[in-house]
Amino acid sequence: MTEIIIKYLPKIALYALAAIALFFPYALISDRWIFPKMVKKLAGLIGRIWGGCLTFFMARVDNIIEGLYHSHGPEGKMARIWTTGSMVIWVSIMLGATLFVSLFG
Repeated sequence: MTEIIIKYLPKIALYALAAIALFFPYALISDRWIFPKMVKKLAGLIGRIWGGCLTFFMARVDNIIEGLYHSHGPEGKMARIWTTGSMVIWVSIMLGATLFVSLFG
């Protein structure tokens, strides 16, 4: 049985490859041609997806910063309502919270 496999397996493989080449002519192209093109296309696709995600999230961050500047900026609602003393109190509360977290966190 082993002798038959050794004798006829290469011929069967050759005929199978020839049949594949008839129906799918690009199936037998070398790795040196397929992989660089495939990697280039895959890298381009990943780059487009990553760029779209970055654009989406950067637009959201810009909107948040713009909203915060609108309400907390130098001419925003909070600048007109809050007094300097209340701002000093909140700064001291934030510094105290930072100190607490750095000591016990």
